[in-house]
Amino acid sequence: MYFNNFKKTGYKFGNETHLTGFQNILTYVDIIDDIKDNLDFYELYHVQNERPDQLSYKLYNTTDFYWTFFLMNDHIRRQGWPLNDATLDARAKKVFGNTTVTTKENFSASFALGDTISGGSSATTGTVTRRNSDLGQIIIGGTKTFIAGELIEDQNGNRVLIDSFSEEYNSAKSYSDGDGLYSDIDPTVGPGALLTETTYLDFHKVENDKLKVIRVVKPTAINSVVSAFKEAVRGT
Repeated sequence: MYFNNFKKTGYKFGNETHLTGFQNILTYVDIIDDIKDNLDFYELYHVQNERPDQLSYKLYNTTDFYWTFFLMNDHIRRQGWPLNDATLDARAKKVFGNTTVTTKENFSASFALGDTISGGSSATTGTVTRRNSDLGQIIIGGTKTFIAGELIEDQNGNRVLIDSFSEEYNSAKSYSDGDGLYSDIDPTVGPGALLTETTYLDFHKVENDKLKVIRVVKPTAINSVVSAFKEAVRGT
């Protein structure tokens, strides 16, 4: 629906030598920009696990106006539509699906990316996929089970004592103080009891929640706004 009123222009797709008529996706009109900060035209809405088409139908009795949400909200145009809780959890567990071990020992000259490691007591093996020396973390590919307090060894015979291990998505991404401000830690000491841990899953839930508060065109104004937009596009 969004591109229906866009004039066509010639595009070359792939290795084609001839032009194909296609909507000019570079067309721009400022109708929505002019009204998206005007309280006469918009109201705030908190997305409750609806898809854009579902919300369009809920507000306007048609699925056709889903595209207005993206033009009215820069943050979802940049970052995408907010995910429902189940999808967010599944994505976080897939993207951050490895295992994080933490240590207070220095591993700056050991446990390099790609190294094979093994647990001295658990006999668990794996490959180093990422390191975060600022937090004392070594990330091992896949889901692994280690033993807190055991020594792990890299392929060159270097050893460190691990304090804990967890799924990567449940491991610390950062720490904050009592005022909610980001705080560095000394990895040889640990975060202590005064800092609050934010895991990767926590972080993405907070960011996703920010996407849920959007501006929507008021139902009483939607038809006039859409008509003005289509007329402006046809006139470019």
